[in-house]
Amino acid sequence: MSLESENCFSCVQCSSNFDHIFSSLPLKEQKNIDSHRQTKIFHKGDFLFQQGQDCHGVYCISSGKVKLVKEGEKGKQSLLRITGSKDILGIRGSLLQKPYSASAIALETTHVCCIPCDFFRNLAANHPKLSMNLACEMAISLTQAEDKISNLLNQNVKQRLGHLLISLSASFGYEEKMGHTIDLPVTRAEMASMIGTSPESVMRILSEFEQKGYSRINKKKITIVDQEKLLEEIEYFDH
Repeated sequence: MSLESENCFSCVQCSSNFDHIFSSLPLKEQKNIDSHRQTKIFHKGDFLFQQGQDCHGVYCISSGKVKLVKEGEKGKQSLLRITGSKDILGIRGSLLQKPYSASAIALETTHVCCIPCDFFRNLAANHPKLSMNLACEMAISLTQAEDKISNLLNQNVKQRLGHLLISLSASFGYEEKMGHTIDLPVTRAEMASMIGTSPESVMRILSEFEQKGYSRINKKKITIVDQEKLLEEIEYFDH
C-alpha cells in the first residue's frame, strides 16, 4: 500500500545534488515537474507497479531499494535487477505507451516521485537534451542486457556469482571492519534467477567462497572480505 510522502526532494534539489536525468531542463521546467508529480512512500513488499499493468507514469526513486521481477509464461519469477536512489523506472513503457514489462517491488521503505506519462512524454518531446539523456539511459540498459546474455553464455556459474556479488557490493554495499558488506533482503533463489542457475548452486559456491576466505556469510548479510582474491578466482577461468 502506498502513502503520500513528504520526504522526497523537489526536482530542483535532485538535479542539483545528484546530476539527475532532469538536470538539463531549465529551472522553470524542473519546478513544473514538482507541480505535476505525486510523491509516494512504499513499504517492504509493496508493488510500485505490476507486470502487464498499463503504464501510468515513471517512478523516480528518492530513497530506498526496489527489485524488478518478471514472471514467465509458466508463472516462474526471475529477479531482473535491483535499483535504488537516483534510478528511474518505467521510462520504456511511458515512451512506447506500453504496459509495464516487469513488476517493481519495494525491498525496504522507499520514497518515490511518480510523473504522469503524458507530462513526461511532453517534456521529452520539447527538450532535446532530455531526449538525449533518455536515449543514453536506454543505451546503458541495452548494454547491460547484452552483457548479461554474454555472461550467461560464456561464464561458468562461479564467475557469474562472483561478478554479481562484486556488482551488488559496488551499488549497495557499505564498509565494515571485515570488508564490504551487502545487506539486501534477497533470497538465494532470487540470486540464482539473476545468474541463471539453481539456489543449491548459489549456496554451494557461497560456502566455497567463505571457506577460501573471500567472503563471510551472516544470515542475509554477505561481506566480501578479500575482493582481490575473489577477482583472481573468477578471472582465472577467462584465461
